[in-house]
Amino acid sequence: MTNRDEHPCARGLTAECFRAHPQWAKQALATRLLHAITPKQLTKRLPPSLNKAFIVPGLSLPVGVNLTDFPAGAIITPRVEFPPGWSPGDPLPAGSAAPPATAPETPGSSVVPPFYLAPGSPIYPRSDPAPAGVVTFFHEQFDDLVANSWTDLSALGGSASIVDGRLKLEGGGSDGRGQIRRVESQEFPDNFSAVAAITYDSGSDNARMEVRTGTYRIRLILTPPDTVGVLARISVDDVNVGNYLDSEIVWQVACSGSTGTVYMNGTPVIEDFELFVSSSGAGRNELTTYGPGLSFWDYFLLTVD
Repeated sequence: MTNRDEHPCARGLTAECFRAHPQWAKQALATRLLHAITPKQLTKRLPPSLNKAFIVPGLSLPVGVNLTDFPAGAIITPRVEFPPGWSPGDPLPAGSAAPPATAPETPGSSVVPPFYLAPGSPIYPRSDPAPAGVVTFFHEQFDDLVANSWTDLSALGGSASIVDGRLKLEGGGSDGRGQIRRVESQEFPDNFSAVAAITYDSGSDNARMEVRTGTYRIRLILTPPDTVGVLARISVDDVNVGNYLDSEIVWQVACSGSTGTVYMNGTPVIEDFELFVSSSGAGRNELTTYGPGLSFWDYFLLTVD
């Protein structure tokens, strides 16, 4: 019999917990299942939103303790008792739900597929071709810069290169830039997304993903360590999304008619802004990091929404 004074999720993902906090319980259960059936060489590449522990709603952690101190899929309940001197890396305190055992790594498999967002923002492992229901009209995996006719426009100490299957853009000096450009040959649909997995390694200047359709100019602007902005017809404020340095983030700009929404790992961070009107440079795609700055791009793609 449940103690009525006890938190409904104190004993984990019980029926009482699902009734009281259905959305939280569903997310916690889904994450635990994901880590139970997926080999480690895949789960270690998951975005932070799918690679975390869970704390029951309304519970606070002790000062100096963060959710990132616990293994992904663990559940911290009100019954947890942190012993004196407990520190991250120690065995989980009594009362917590241990993370599920993960599936074993696949023998002989060293290639880990990255992740990208399809229209509607679910997360899929990348493949070539894309998963069912995801229609791409451009898909760059950065094996090289030749196959898809990228032009290196780096200048003033900046550089663009392929390192371990990723695009490395280094801004160089304070006035430099690492930049590549290509021109899309086909007409853009009314509803499409520009998607890139970007790790901003270091630096103080911004990185940009820009797509020009011939009607609109779509530009995502990352200003480290924690700010994202866009080029818009009517100016919109930049948004602080938390420190993203040294973390691979999937950024998606979903365009619908004359408006756009920016997603960060599937979560909207700038919604329904008006696209900047411009007919110049039709079909141009540009990826840039200004100096001093260093970024790595795992992939870049254009999808039909």
